[in-house]
Amino acid sequence: MTIVERGRQLVGREDPDVAEAILQLFHDDGIEVLLNTELLEVEGLSGQAIRIRLRNSQGEHTLDGSDILVGTGRVPNTQGLGLEKTGVEVDNAGYIRVNERLQTSAAGDLGGGRVRRQPQIHACRN
Repeated sequence: MTIVERGRQLVGREDPDVAEAILQLFHDDGIEVLLNTELLEVEGLSGQAIRIRLRNSQGEHTLDGSDILVGTGRVPNTQGLGLEKTGVEVDNAGYIRVNERLQTSAAGDLGGGRVRRQPQIHACRN
């Protein structure tokens, strides 16, 4: 497995020491991580055969594989829930505002999951 990251570290919103620890875990599991790498082209069909052309400080190269998973970011799915009627505040992007104890602005409500602006790291293992 290879992870291609265009930034200089994994999980770019995290502190560098956290990103480094995650990078080390990936390396320990045999996962190759390419940082500061630009995706130039993808050919093929995921689930069959794919070829990815990349560029980084070592130049251009290709990766061949059977599958591709693209992570492009995420947005909260809070629009239209009627949160304004409950007293739950959201920020300009639609994320539920929570404090350090994950409490929302509505008494007794907790905010969690993909609707709050907090680190969202998901791990998958074969």
